[in-house]
Amino acid sequence: MTRHCHSSQRGFTLLEVIVAIALTALIGVTVAALVNSMVTTRERLKEPPDLRQDARLSQLLERRLEALTVRPLHVKGQPLLNAPLDYLPDLHMLEWVAKGDWPLPMGDHYTRLRRQRLVWDSDDHRLWLGSTGLLDDTGMPQWQTSASLDDVERVQFEFYNGARWVASPPDNTLPTGIRLQWWRNGVHFQMSALLPYWEAS
Repeated sequence: MTRHCHSSQRGFTLLEVIVAIALTALIGVTVAALVNSMVTTRERLKEPPDLRQDARLSQLLERRLEALTVRPLHVKGQPLLNAPLDYLPDLHMLEWVAKGDWPLPMGDHYTRLRRQRLVWDSDDHRLWLGSTGLLDDTGMPQWQTSASLDDVERVQFEFYNGARWVASPPDNTLPTGIRLQWWRNGVHFQMSALLPYWEAS
């Protein structure tokens, strides 16, 4: 008896070809999504730093400048040690007294008044806003940091004298407004505040 061996050789069916194409397409889409995610993450790492710090400093500064308080003379008519607005352009520093939202303890009494200081350190490229309860301390009061920004390349102070913006405040009166501009990591920021009316008697 003779046996015949039949070798079963057949090609891919249409269904198998369609499944293979679908799997290939699925793998391609998955790889493309992974690559896109990696590129997006890399682009995010190149974005500028979080700008919320700049917004917070701007809001604090505006609120505290608009709360500027012109204090009366001491008992016995002695002048105050700090003017309503002190601007030291060589030090890139601005000082004033502002009324806060709530009273804070100061020794045996409470006060809402706080001495404010805004200064830009051109060596460290740091813009800093602080306050202290020691209003007329001639020494070095302990300042409390309210907000600070690093990597500030440039700062510009401007004062509105009622007609135009100028580089220094007018004599014997407060400016109508203050504008501060700063540049950080190539981004430009600007803050403006209206000041209360006051004129020296």
